[in-house]
Amino acid sequence: MLKADIYHYYALSDGKKRIYTNADEIEKDGSRGILSPQEVSYYSLYINGVLQPRTNYELFEGMLILKTEDVPIEGSTIVLSFVSIQGEKSLFEKTPILADKVFSQYMQTYYFNNIIKYIGEGKFKKIHFKPGYMIKNTLQVWDLEDADYKRVRFNLIIPYEIITSKKLIGGKLPPIGVDLVMYMPQIRDEFLYNIAVETRSTVCPPTIKIGYLLKFEVRVHVWIKSVGRIQVYIPTYNPSPKSNVLWGEGYQYNTVSDGIKRVYTNEDELLEYGNLGIPNPDEISFFNLYINDVLQPRNNYKVEEGRLTLLTEDVPLKGSPIILEYLKICNNGQLLKADVYHYNTVAKNKRVYTNEDELLEYGNRGILNPEEASYYNLFINGVLQPHSNYSIEAGRLELLTEELPIEGAPISLQYIYLKGG
Repeated sequence: MLKADIYHYYALSDGKKRIYTNADEIEKDGSRGILSPQEVSYYSLYINGVLQPRTNYELFEGMLILKTEDVPIEGSTIVLSFVSIQGEKSLFEKTPILADKVFSQYMQTYYFNNIIKYIGEGKFKKIHFKPGYMIKNTLQVWDLEDADYKRVRFNLIIPYEIITSKKLIGGKLPPIGVDLVMYMPQIRDEFLYNIAVETRSTVCPPTIKIGYLLKFEVRVHVWIKSVGRIQVYIPTYNPSPKSNVLWGEGYQYNTVSDGIKRVYTNEDELLEYGNLGIPNPDEISFFNLYINDVLQPRNNYKVEEGRLTLLTEDVPLKGSPIILEYLKICNNGQLLKADVYHYNTVAKNKRVYTNEDELLEYGNRGILNPEEASYYNLFINGVLQPHSNYSIEAGRLELLTEELPIEGAPISLQYIYLKGG
């Protein structure tokens, strides 16, 4: 199970300004200020408990800029939620290197008969062949009608040494003329191919010495390769692995209730806040639905591509905002899927809530062990709570605020479970 670091920046609106900085933070979960959006998996902004579309604000490290026409009412809570999902740390990391990739390879075989070489009086022992090489200025490459193929022509020489009991005698096999069509796919401008040659030469018995002359035959295998330089990544040992924060992105579908219907489609989206519509659930990690600022239990709605269906007995009041937040979290380019569970209850005149207080129409698993989740959030009356406002353990939720929530206020404890990809 992947774990996440959760941090909440809290501030209060003064009813005038649009820019908030680290200096405006109310120290609840700490004093880390406004984090860099590039260094977390994803982030969300809530103003007075209402999840804000990304078009309503800009975020930089140390600075939040509100872009709405009206500023929040004085005393409104401004909450930035930062989620940093930690990928699995590894003692190995990927290191880029440049390597030669063989894009195509061809083999041809040549035979040389009746090669005669003067070796003198010494006793013949063996012939040692050296790697063949392309004769300088003989390589020619022509374009063909199919741009992914080239005609290649060059001459090849293979040196050798004859070893006798008295000396070494150098020589070269007759030049080999190579002419063939090679696969050399178009990659990009400025990508160059090299023609590489590899040879393996063997003597075909018998080898005959006639006086001072040696007569022999040779079989030559020639491999011709089209080679390009590419960048690849190899694992290298790292005794001190760094934190690996996974990439994530949040999106929102925004609409308003007409007080009548239960089904909303892409046609109902408020385009000033986005135009991506309702996504395919198989293509996102998980989603949250807020109606009139309250996080909804999963059995209150159904999401299909292009379609949101409300399953509650009553429809939302006309004008109630409906926000479907959906998140994509990836690890090495692979989408991670999440399991989400909500414990739901309503506020009573007390601080401690247990499994006995759960509203069973929304779930029956109780208050789960927080250590087994990637992360969790508590919403009271639609407002995201700082972790310093409560404590949680399996089967027990305790509120730590001085004042108790208004009786009947919805309390929703959300658990997110992300498994490594």
